Amino acid sequence: MHISLQPVPGHLTINLRVEADTISINGTVHDVADLGDDLMIEYGEEAGVATCLMTQAHTVAVIPSTFQPAYIAPVIDVEAEAQAALQMLRSGWSVDRWQIKTVLGKDRWDAIKAFGASPDAPWGLQTVIADAVTIPRVSQTVDLLGYILGMTDDDVDGLFMQAMTLHA
Repeated sequence: MHISLQPVPGHLTINLRVEADTISINGTVHDVADLGDDLMIEYGEEAGVATCLMTQAHTVAVIPSTFQPAYIAPVIDVEAEAQAALQMLRSGWSVDRWQIKTVLGKDRWDAIKAFGASPDAPWGLQTVIADAVTIPRVSQTVDLLGYILGMTDDDVDGLFMQAMTLHA
């Protein structure tokens, strides 16, 4: 006996067990003698077939499904994408000390110097304020100094964009 499994639209799963004298289709047992030489069984193209062939006297051919699941577009978090793009841009921004001092102005630069001269300021921060020549936008020091001056990230971005346009 030759058994062909044909795909049809849907989710129907076929469990097939073939033995010498019987065939079980989804738990229902049939006598091989009652089924003839060729048997076509349909299965759901979106589900599949589980077969167990117990004898060499019969052949089972599964006609493969051509079903392609629908494409599901990934969910894009536009805000997260924009934030990542901004972080990438910021990583390339850096200015010279004189550029940022010029844009900050005397009063805000004096506030930064006063903070750096405070006995509570960490030594590393004092050194950066006193000695840094190149100042990258992406740094904990810049974030801290922006916070001390009451500036938002957008304000600090604006400072850097303006400072990067200055040329000696």
